[in-house]
Amino acid sequence: MSSKAARQMGANDSAWRNPEAEILHLGRAEPVPPAEQRDNLDRALQLYLGRTRGRIVERTGHGIVVERPAQVNHVLHALLSLLTFGLWLFAWLLVVISSHPRRFLVTVDACGAVHANPL
Repeated sequence: MSSKAARQMGANDSAWRNPEAEILHLGRAEPVPPAEQRDNLDRALQLYLGRTRGRIVERTGHGIVVERPAQVNHVLHALLSLLTFGLWLFAWLLVVISSHPRRFLVTVDACGAVHANPL
């Protein structure tokens, strides 16, 4: 990527610094008022929570901490257990025990873009 493209993306963009960050709402090129930042955060958070079945853990001064439940494909594991005559049950049990909810910090930047960064 050229340095010009990197400058256009913005050096202070959290998605640029953290490749695991998910952009939930694109902002503008110029800074937006705090009221619009809050509106963008609320709209993006509503969609994000509905899509991921997550829940709000806490609101901090830097953003909102959201917890997503672990996603285990129980249908796939049930089929594998049937195909292996129950031998896959042990692997399924290990997957269920080792899966844990993931936490994300959802923030809004000065331009109104909303980001979800893994904690």
